[in-house]
Amino acid sequence: MSPYESSRLSVTIASVTFDDEGNGEVDWSVDQDGGTPWAAGSEPPIDIPETIAKAGTSIVVGQSSYTYIPMFASLAQNLFPSASTIPMGDVYFLRPRLSTSVTFN
Repeated sequence: MSPYESSRLSVTIASVTFDDEGNGEVDWSVDQDGGTPWAAGSEPPIDIPETIAKAGTSIVVGQSSYTYIPMFASLAQNLFPSASTIPMGDVYFLRPRLSTSVTFN
């Protein structure tokens, strides 16, 4: 993240498997600190598009968020209060290519 402040960054990587009806279940998850933000066996806490949630398949989910604070935010805060922080983030979905699922140890 250099030269930006990395303490405002949140990253989650997880594996989700879909049952025969296309319902997702978290296999494992890990965040930037090595924690498990999504409980194994639970429903994923994000919306997964139906075009991706295919029955009998597995995906790896990457989710990131960052609160960007512009360099001159404190100077412009009186004129542009919403410019003091800018939330940024993205979610992406990947299918395993060489296996049916991805394990994490």
